[in-house]
Amino acid sequence: MKSTLWIIGIIISIFLILAVIMIISIMKPLINISEISRDKVKSMAEYELLADGIHIEEICNELDILTSKFRPTENKERAGVKLLQGQDGKLEKFEPFNDPSKEIDALISNHFDYNIAFKNSEVYQITQNKMSALIHKFDNPDFEPFRYFAIINNDFFLMSADLKGVEYAKPILWQLDKTTFEILKITEEPYHTFERPPLILNPNGYTGTIVVYYKGDISFGYGGDSSRPEQSVIRIYDQHHPKGKDIIQMSFAVGTIVNIEMDKKDFLVHTDPSLPSSAGKSRVPPRTWQISIK
Repeated sequence: MKSTLWIIGIIISIFLILAVIMIISIMKPLINISEISRDKVKSMAEYELLADGIHIEEICNELDILTSKFRPTENKERAGVKLLQGQDGKLEKFEPFNDPSKEIDALISNHFDYNIAFKNSEVYQITQNKMSALIHKFDNPDFEPFRYFAIINNDFFLMSADLKGVEYAKPILWQLDKTTFEILKITEEPYHTFERPPLILNPNGYTGTIVVYYKGDISFGYGGDSSRPEQSVIRIYDQHHPKGKDIIQMSFAVGTIVNIEMDKKDFLVHTDPSLPSSAGKSRVPPRTWQISIK
């Protein structure tokens, strides 16, 4: 009897040891990923000037710590929407668990004069809540799938889409002319637009439009709040740069750009350097940078 209990005890001990080894083997990569990413961030250049006449310096602020979900108030009319094409051809509110062949993407805004729908690499005019005339067909390149749309201004919009025929998912961020549909590649490595889409801002005191787009991905773990964009790029649209101009990119070494305000003619750029919650670190206050264009 004692020998039987002794054997059972040994078996249980072996299972416990194996369980501990498995837990360590699972947790060790997570710890290593976070440490490796933090080391990578420390080695990054804080920023890179992308245009002449740009001056940047950090200034003090009295801002409170931001939540991880903080986003500035944006014009909802800029955002693309998903709709469904009903049996009568009318566009209806999107509902999950539907027939994918009925799904379309659309940019609809009275303020910016947009009424266009996107489906299967084709662009249609929307008239009386229906897809009417075909106004453009993407060809060389053509796209599939569409992932994201947003209005920049009356002349240009953003689109995230994969090149059709690519065997693996590789979204690219594009700028398109609303009239000619001329395409300009913004970045081949956009950060996840479903999690953090580009910021499109018209701060008080600035007559143009500011787009902040995010690229690259630094992971500090797996699942949930575990990654941040590697770079935040400021792109401006004004009378001097009607088609847009990248002026500076700021790395996660200074944080992710979360808002831009104006101080007379200068940009006040707020960055959030807080690590994702998966890194197990407390959130920290945002930093502020004054950017001037000479």
